[in-house]
Amino acid sequence: MQVTETLNKGLQRHFTVVVPQNIIEAEATQRLNALSHKVKVTGFRPGKVPAAIMKQRYGQSVLGETLENVVQKTSEQVLQERNLRPVVQPKISVTKFAENSELEYTLEAELAPDVPAIDLKALSLSGYDIDVTEEKVAEAIQRLAEGSQQFEELPKARAAKAGDQVTIDFLGSIEGTPFAGGKGEGFTVVLGSKQMIPGFEDGIIGKKQGEEFTINVSFPADYGAANLSGKAADFAIKLHTIKQPIAQEVNDAFAKVMGVDSLEQLKERVTDNLKKEFKTLTQDYLKAELLKAVDAAVDFELPPSLVAAELKVVQQHVEDDHVHDENYHHDHDTPEASPELQAIAARRVKLGLVLADIGNKNNVTVTDDEVRDAILQQAFRSPNPRQVLEFFQQNPRAINNIRAPLYEDKVAAFMIEQATVSLKPISEEAFYKAAEAQQADAEKLTNDTAEKPKKAPAKKTKAKTEQTGE
Repeated sequence: MQVTETLNKGLQRHFTVVVPQNIIEAEATQRLNALSHKVKVTGFRPGKVPAAIMKQRYGQSVLGETLENVVQKTSEQVLQERNLRPVVQPKISVTKFAENSELEYTLEAELAPDVPAIDLKALSLSGYDIDVTEEKVAEAIQRLAEGSQQFEELPKARAAKAGDQVTIDFLGSIEGTPFAGGKGEGFTVVLGSKQMIPGFEDGIIGKKQGEEFTINVSFPADYGAANLSGKAADFAIKLHTIKQPIAQEVNDAFAKVMGVDSLEQLKERVTDNLKKEFKTLTQDYLKAELLKAVDAAVDFELPPSLVAAELKVVQQHVEDDHVHDENYHHDHDTPEASPELQAIAARRVKLGLVLADIGNKNNVTVTDDEVRDAILQQAFRSPNPRQVLEFFQQNPRAINNIRAPLYEDKVAAFMIEQATVSLKPISEEAFYKAAEAQQADAEKLTNDTAEKPKKAPAKKTKAKTEQTGE
C-alpha cells in the first residue's frame, strides 16, 4: 500500500492512498469463500463451489462490499500507523478504480487537538454562601400559606376587592377585533396576584357579582406574543362569583396540613430546602467562574467541524428564543455571518474538550444509577411522569441528553475540589445581583471578541447562571 501525505496543516491531514490489486483480490476471495457456504449451486455441496465459478457468478455482487471493507481497513491502518486521532469521521473519496486494477482514494482527516494541561490547584475561584436567615424562612412559610389559601362565599354581597377570588368570563379585542387566546369562560383569578397583565385585575376591583363591564388595558412592551406586545386592548367581562380569603394562621395546625407535626418542624424542613436550593444556585455560580478561569487559562486550535456543528446548535437556540418575535431579524444563515455566535460556539467547544480531557485522565464517570435518578427526577417534575419514562425507554439515544450534563457537572465538581475556593457570605438578593453581573460579564466577553448580532439570545433568569458561554 502506498500512502502520500498531501496536506499537513494545523489539525488537517490529507492523504492519497493507493491499494494494490492483490489486496483487493484477497478481500474479494475471502468474501466469496464465506458466501460459498450459503449459496446453492447445482452439482456442488455448500462450501465446495470452485472459486472460479463463485467469482464468475458473484464477483460483481460482492465488489461494492469488498471495496468498502478494503477502504475501511486500509484507512484505519493509515491513521493507526501515524498515531492520528480524528475528531470526526474522516472524509474518503475514491479517485481511481477499475476491475482487476489498483484502488486509489483520498483520505481527509481532522484531528483531535492536544489539550494543554491545567494545574487545577493553581486555579483560584471566588464564590458565595447564601445566608439562610430566619426572615427568609418566615417568608418561605408565608408563601406556603398563601399557596394553600382557601376561599369562602361572602357572608353578604359586596364589591370585589384585592385578595378576593373571582370567577369571570372575558373576551378580549383589539380595535374591535377579537384575538387568539383572548377568550376565557369560568376563569378563576385572585385579585392582586398579578396573574394577568397590568390593569386587568385592578379593573375588576370595585365591581359586583353579576355585573358586566369593559376594561381597557395595554399589553406590556415585552409581552411574549409579538403580535400583542405594546398594544391597547378592550376586555368585555362578566363577573360571576366573588369569594373572600379565609384567614390562614401559621401555627401547628397549618404545619400538619403541610405534612409535619409542628410549626418548629416545618421551619426545620423549610430551612433544609432553602439550603439545598441556595447550594444549587451557588454551585452554578462557582461552575461558571471555573469555566471562565479555564477559558482564560488555555488556548489551542479547535477542530473547525466541531465549531461549525456547535454553531448550528447555538443558532437554533436563538431562533427558538425568537420564534414568536415578529420584529426579530437574523443574518446568520452561515457561520461567517454571525461572529458573536461563532465565538460562543468556539468557547463551548473549547470548554467541552478541556472537561472531557480532564474527565478522561481522572477516570470521572457517570453511573447508570445516576442517569436513572436524573430521568426519574425529570419524570417527577412532569405533569405526565409515565410519558417521560416511556420516551426514554423508546429513545435510548435521548439518554445522552441526560448523561452529558451529568458528566460535565461531575468533572466541574472534581475540578472545583482541586482548586482554591473562597466563599463569601451573601444575602439572597445580593447573590441574584452578583449572578446577573456574572452573566453580563460573560456576554461582554463575547461582545469584545465579536460583532454583536441584531438581537442577542435571551438572558436566563436570575436564578440560573452562565455555564457554557451562552
